[in-house]
Formats: sequence, C-alpha cells, structure tokens
Amino acid sequence: MRLAEALEMMNTARGFVTEGEEHLRHQRKVVLRLERRGRDARRARELLGHIENMLEKYLNHEERVSNQVILIVMGYAGSA
Repeated sequence: MRLAEALEMMNTARGFVTEGEEHLRHQRKVVLRLERRGRDARRARELLGHIENMLEKYLNHEERVSNQVILIVMGYAGSA
C-alpha cells in the first residue's frame, strides 16, 4: 500500500469515527429524554449499545490504519 492510499484510508476512518461519535451523543440524549419523561427506553438503549459497538469497531480500524501509515512512513525514512 502506498502512503497516499493509507492517508486517504486514515482520513476516511477518522470521518467514520467522527460521525459515530455524533450518533452516540445524539442517542444518549434520546435515551435521557425518554427516561426523564418516564417512557420505555429499552429500544433506545439497545440502539445506543449498537452504536457503541460500531464506534469501537471504527476506532479499532482507525488505529490499524494509523499504524499502517506509521509503518509506511518509517519504511520511507529507513530507505532515505
């Protein structure tokens, strides 16, 4: 993989993380609002759990791609 490709992948991964964090904040507000109104928040909490799991996967992927970028850059530095 070339550096440009890895950087693009890292940028895309960061976008997914940012979007996931926004969804997580929103869903937490939904759960809080439902609970404050005495409504059944079970399904909202389920969705919150799914969003948390997806965000964890996004973060793991971002870390792997970031590590790949580091390896590529180190390879370039070692060949100079």
